[in-house]
Amino acid sequence: MAKLRSPDVSTEEINLSPDEWKILSLITGERSIREIAHLAKFTEFNAAKVFYGLISSGLVKLKKPQKKEDEKKAEEKKEKKEVKKKRGLFRRG
Repeated sequence: MAKLRSPDVSTEEINLSPDEWKILSLITGERSIREIAHLAKFTEFNAAKVFYGLISSGLVKLKKPQKKEDEKKAEEKKEKKEVKKKRGLFRRG
């Protein structure tokens, strides 16, 4: 899931459609594209078209979603198990 943030933009005149304004007004940096589409009462496809225009114009940039703490911990635990397993393989010689 991608999150959004509004980047710095030049002070040139910007012309946006009502749909673009609606989407832009819902961007918080924490909401996903799917959440924004739902709040705007757009289909995901129509929201994606609007996002494409906003991203292409440089008004919006996608940012990677932050992993939830539980997912991070589970991933770390899995990595530790893999390291221990590999160490065991090398010790058997």
